[in-house]
Amino acid sequence: MKLHRPLIGLLIIFVFIAIQPKAEVLPDSLKEALPVVEDGFHRIDLYLHISKSFKTTNIDSAIFYAEAAKRTALEEGDDKGIAESLFILGKMKLRGDSSHAARDDFYLALKYTDKCDCDSLKAAIYMFLGKLYIFHDNYKEAVINFLKSLEIAEEIENNLILGDLLDDIGMVMAFLQDYDEAMEYFEWAMEIDKVTDDKRNHATTLRNIGTIYQEKKQFLQAKQHFKEALNIYTALNYFPGMSTSNIGIGNTEFGMGNYSTALEYYKKALQIARQIDISPKVFGPFVIALCYNRLGETYLNLGKYNEAIDALRISSDLSEEYDMPGRKADASYFFSNVYERMGNIILSFEYYKIYNQLSDSIINARNVGIITKLQMEYQYLKRHKEKEILQMRKDALQKRRELTYKYLISIAVVLLFLVMIIFILYRKNQANKAKQQELRQENLELEKKTLEKELAFKNKELTTSVMYQLKKNNFIWKVSEKLKSIALNLTPENRKSIKSIVKEMEANMSKESWEEFEFRFNEVHNDFYDNLLKDFPDLTPNELKLSAFLKLNMTTKDIATITYQSTHSITVARYRLRNKLKLERDDNLVSFLSKF
Repeated sequence: MKLHRPLIGLLIIFVFIAIQPKAEVLPDSLKEALPVVEDGFHRIDLYLHISKSFKTTNIDSAIFYAEAAKRTALEEGDDKGIAESLFILGKMKLRGDSSHAARDDFYLALKYTDKCDCDSLKAAIYMFLGKLYIFHDNYKEAVINFLKSLEIAEEIENNLILGDLLDDIGMVMAFLQDYDEAMEYFEWAMEIDKVTDDKRNHATTLRNIGTIYQEKKQFLQAKQHFKEALNIYTALNYFPGMSTSNIGIGNTEFGMGNYSTALEYYKKALQIARQIDISPKVFGPFVIALCYNRLGETYLNLGKYNEAIDALRISSDLSEEYDMPGRKADASYFFSNVYERMGNIILSFEYYKIYNQLSDSIINARNVGIITKLQMEYQYLKRHKEKEILQMRKDALQKRRELTYKYLISIAVVLLFLVMIIFILYRKNQANKAKQQELRQENLELEKKTLEKELAFKNKELTTSVMYQLKKNNFIWKVSEKLKSIALNLTPENRKSIKSIVKEMEANMSKESWEEFEFRFNEVHNDFYDNLLKDFPDLTPNELKLSAFLKLNMTTKDIATITYQSTHSITVARYRLRNKLKLERDDNLVSFLSKF
């Protein structure tokens, strides 16, 4: 399998650029406040604030104050403070070229997030673990951590984490050569960027989309996106983005055969990378190594073999020093081609053997990543289904308890009435017959209302059952399709087993339709559509359908599963529905629909 060398390099760069922090200024008053703050929890917050303020100017000071925050949090038993301190320590160690120590701090921080209500922090930690594993070419663990972060970020609707995370996942999908799915994640990230108005993330997404067009050999579109990203980065004076955007433009010129023009862009990218302190420390050498690889291949195509060898030697040495097997593989591949053209077959063969060994490990990482992605998607859907079933059971149990309580109250009231009637009949005999008849009529009406409530409850249970069947069918269909796709690459014996499993799964699929759900929904919420159309007559049938799902408080992922659409499509539909309903940014869509 041929490796997509420019893509692999840009993938890691684009993921790690998100770690580059924005500058913060440390007010002198923060340090001055330390001696007078006696409350332990306030001191923890102050230490953390000071540590974050040092993150762009002095890593050692940032680590010092984060350690102080951790010690104080341990003394106070503040689990959230401990987790935040460890997270900051991990990020600083990652920037300081200590990725293994950073990983240990991240995992320890996760243990403390389990003890406190820190979902946003947990999502951020999982995201940074994914970035860390990508740098070490461990795409299996990267996919696992990114999907865990995505599940949490979606649930708590944290758009700041979600925008960054979607770009990361999209680049991993691109590395796995699933370009269509990668583009879906980037388009989703673009929608989030519009909401958060994050210009830097917007530029990153544009650049990532340019990379996909580059891999599809649509070089003009790729170049346009890279240039748009470069313009934004230049306006923000953000040097890492400027450097990597120049690499992207150079790649498009190279792809179109404009080697001299590509050479100028690579030199410009190298000049920027040398002039700035790109963090983490390993990121600077990574960009420089990538630039020299691109220069080496370009010199090779221009017939300047000595210049190519000099550039590739620098890249190879940096890759060896900083444990970058992907860049080492690129340099070895180009070395092999250079020596082959120079007629030195022995050296060409030796370098090709090195390239082959390194590329096999990267290809294996891609294959492991694909399998892990499929497994995690299955587990992701399974967890959602289990949570949904558990919630349905809890709701049903609660409703049964409420109904039993109402029955007991009704029986008590009836018994009381009967005792009163008997007593009245005993005392007043025939004079109170009319009163007795009235009480009996009230009893019958009470029983009628009780039966009506029971009927409404059963209709709700049936609606829930129909929804479950629809989602179950779609889930089985998706798993079947993925298994069919996997079977194409298996041995005939394993393919036969897979087909047998698929056949058995498809045989169990139900045939309930949307009409059944709508019929049951109208039985429970019979005035919902009329009331909604009364205030908003321009709603389309699809928007009414989406409103019905939201009325039942369903998540974007659940709606996508039922309607056979992507989560991005549902997110866009929700956004358009909000506009149709004329809701403000702070208005909750589900709460609004629950009023109808």
